[in-house]
This record gives sequence, structure tokens and C-alpha cells, in this order.
Amino acid sequence: MSTRTVEELIDDLIDRADLEDMEVRHPRARLMNYLTVSLRAVRAELKRGGFEGFLEWSTPAALPTAPPVTGQNYLEVSWPSTALAIHGVDVNRGSSGAGASWYPLDPMSLVARRNYYAGESIPRAWLTRTLPKEAAAGDDELEAGKIQIYPASTLGLEYQVLYFPEYPALTSEAHVVQGFDGDWIEWALWNAAIMALFKDDEMDPSQDAKATRERAIIGERMLVNINRIQRAAPIQPTRYGGIAFRRG
Repeated sequence: MSTRTVEELIDDLIDRADLEDMEVRHPRARLMNYLTVSLRAVRAELKRGGFEGFLEWSTPAALPTAPPVTGQNYLEVSWPSTALAIHGVDVNRGSSGAGASWYPLDPMSLVARRNYYAGESIPRAWLTRTLPKEAAAGDDELEAGKIQIYPASTLGLEYQVLYFPEYPALTSEAHVVQGFDGDWIEWALWNAAIMALFKDDEMDPSQDAKATRERAIIGERMLVNINRIQRAAPIQPTRYGGIAFRRG
């Protein structure tokens, strides 16, 4: 597995974007920020390509036992604080530990909100009602997003949210970055190089074109490789035309 420190990545970025002796215009702290943005973009690219290895589960917690508004047919829970996207909600209709019986809720749209009636035995579906958003003026934190669970239930069952978390900001040059087979890091470096070159008024257009081309080549290879390791079954050799070889 390929790993690099942020210090090494900044040095690599300076080399890729030809930024030697330009510390005033391109301070290392700003280059570190470009790398944070680019490493986040790598993960987003891989997730869009179908990779599920970044998804995390929230800690099991009890569902509310009453709707947030009297008479409504749903329960409401908060969007996990570090989540960028919600991929599922599971509910446990058994007990904790060995007696657990987890099942996934069906994703639904707001159009189907009245297909469920409060008082049914267990929750069956979920939807993202609101994303985290800016709060009132002067508040330095976002207002939490909300996930709605249908139908409302008084059982207080445990639930977990499957979500795509935000990549943490790089704050130290000693921070170690994981790049899997190396392509993730290379993609991020070329993406950060494009950001740095865009700031330069005297940029040679060929430099930007080179960085864009390299990022595209690596991005294509990155998606092919990651989808190969995520297959549910081993890769089988095939004849020309897609006919599988017989074994034995």
C-alpha cells in the first residue's frame, strides 16, 4: 500500500507544478489546502465510480418514540456530523448483541410520504429531508441535516446510518496519507497542480494542459483498478466475444 507524508506530497506538488523558489506566492500552508481539497476529490471520484470502501456506520442509537410534530407519520434523526452523503439506514428489531436482528430500510422519495401510517409495527423506509445548512447569522456552526424514518413507531428501536464521511483537513506536514496503489496520490497531486497553476497569471498553458491530461489518464486507470478489487467474485478468463473458458 502506498503512503506518503504531507511534507513529501508538498515537495512532490512543487515539483509537478514547477513552483520552486515561489514560496511567497505559493506558501506551503496553501499547498497543503490544495492537497486536502484534491484528496477529498479523489474519494468523491472513486465513490461516483461505484467504490464503497469509504462508507462508515454511525454508532447504534435509539430512534425517537414520537414524531417531531404531533400527528405526523414519521420519526426524525440528525444527519451524522461528518457525513457528505447518506447511503442507507438500518434498524434493529431484535435486541443488542447476539439477539440483534438488523434490517435495511427502503430508500424513498418525499412523494411517497403518505404511503405509511403512524402506528405500524416497525419503520420501513427513510429519506434525506434536509442537508446540513447555514444557521442564523452570527452562528459559527451549521444546522444539522435531518433524516426522516417512515412510519413513526413507539418502539424506540436501535438504528444505524451508513454514510460517506468527509476526508479530514490536512493540518500537519507529518500527517500520513494513504494512496492505495499510488494512483490516488498521483491524481490528487495533478489536481492540486491545476489549482496552483490556475493562480499563476504567467502560467504556461501547456503546463495546465499537461496536468489535466495526466489527471485524466490516472483517473481512468484508478477507476478500473478499484472496481476490479471490489468484484463479488474472482475475475474469470474469457474467450474472444465474452464466452467464459470451461474449467476441467
